Amino acid sequence: MFTVEMEDHETEITTLDETGRFEDVTIFLDNTDICFLRQWNENEQNYEVLEMSWQQLNDLQAAINSPVGAFFMEKN
Repeated sequence: MFTVEMEDHETEITTLDETGRFEDVTIFLDNTDICFLRQWNENEQNYEVLEMSWQQLNDLQAAINSPVGAFFMEKN
């Protein structure tokens, strides 16, 4: 399951682990070229946050269905 919410100039996408084994993962997207991924860390009692460019996020999405190798994505 996932949710998509819009607030001002930011999109917030949250995916929930349907097995209940893992904490929710939220992606924050705005009008810049930066996005943030956040997940609660129960052991540390804080959020783990990754900061990356949209290009990196798009690479990850494309890589999920790619064979082994090194690739460049074409910019549109």
